[in-house]
Amino acid sequence: LGKERGFADFTVNFRIRDWLVSRQRYWGCPIPIVHCDACGAVPVPEDQLPVLLPDDVEFQSEQGNPLARHEGFVNTTCPKCGQAARRETDTLAQWLCSCWYFLRYVNPRDTTQPFDPQDIAKWLPVDQYIGGVEHAVLHLLYSRFVVKVLHDAGCCPFGEPFEALFTQGMICKKAEDGKLYKMSKSKGNVVSPDQLITDFGADTLRLYTLFIGPPEMDAEWQDTGIQGPYRFLGRLWRRIWEARDTLRDTSVQPDLPAMARPERDLYRKLHQTIKSVTDAIETGFHFNTAIAHIMELMNAFDALKGDGPLAPQAQAVGRETLAGMVRMLAPFTPHIAEELWVELGHPAGVMKVGWPEVDTAALQADTIEVVLQINGKVRGKIELPAGASRADLERAALANEQVVRHLEGKQVRKIIVVPGRLVNIAAG
Repeated sequence: LGKERGFADFTVNFRIRDWLVSRQRYWGCPIPIVHCDACGAVPVPEDQLPVLLPDDVEFQSEQGNPLARHEGFVNTTCPKCGQAARRETDTLAQWLCSCWYFLRYVNPRDTTQPFDPQDIAKWLPVDQYIGGVEHAVLHLLYSRFVVKVLHDAGCCPFGEPFEALFTQGMICKKAEDGKLYKMSKSKGNVVSPDQLITDFGADTLRLYTLFIGPPEMDAEWQDTGIQGPYRFLGRLWRRIWEARDTLRDTSVQPDLPAMARPERDLYRKLHQTIKSVTDAIETGFHFNTAIAHIMELMNAFDALKGDGPLAPQAQAVGRETLAGMVRMLAPFTPHIAEELWVELGHPAGVMKVGWPEVDTAALQADTIEVVLQINGKVRGKIELPAGASRADLERAALANEQVVRHLEGKQVRKIIVVPGRLVNIAAG
């Protein structure tokens, strides 16, 4: 109402507050100020910047800031009057430097200026910012503040430092009181990664952490949960290690027309998985979903494996499937992926091979599975050619033995067809 009448308007309330930028410690950027008894606080002239930290300080925590005890650093002359003066011994808080470090990353070897406007115009702003929710009113907001100041001063060609934000959840664990908390020493619910790496390996720990749940939501850590990813990686290792000599035979390549039904189904599953994993990673960082798809592919591979010797196409598709799994797992479990890639007979460097590409021809299904229902209840399933018409679906459904048996003594009143999915017969 106030906006409509012209005496009020909407505004954005930033939760930005005064924040002390100085720290009484050695590690930090020196504050370029000199204190003079006659002139007061005097900025260090630009031609004397940067002020460098001395490298011969004595670190004795009980005596406070080591810079304040370093006479060679403290004692100086006033840039304004030339009289004896004292250098500021506080250093800038690390958070202030972290609010613009990405500008420096573009060219860290520039010795004449903090950053080159042409360099940052080419490489920045940052495409993706990933951080915890606590950063929303701390690092994220203050980075924006610093960049906006630089932009208004004509030093930075853009006014926003980050183009996209992804806020990740926290991994929580139950404490001794049985309640779920963010991991902290005070709650006694911290998990030591060193012990987990010793027991299960770094790759297993990485895989479980990514598999534990959607990255944008908080997740509960369960000590027994790491066993699943550990068994999965062990299973993949055994499949490749036990057949490594056979898998290195590349004389036969996958050929769709030459494949029997089981190989064609697995080959289709492989490329469906590549597509699903790619989509899961690129649209929202759904790593848990991507890993689940790879695990499903492992199950499909085991279903084809069998006990006896494999036909040439089955062997080729199996090798392609295992190689595809290794390449898709490489970003999540780089160490075991590299080892398995070499065991498959490839040169070292699975990351250099690139991401697997989807074979669109393999995605085309030859047949479809259609669910048969009578009055909404499932009575069977049939397999038909992928291009079956509506009339073909109706005829096949009415000819099915299960359907015929359940329709005895009943009159078909209506047939509902959902192409490619189901046929529902209304009867009474």
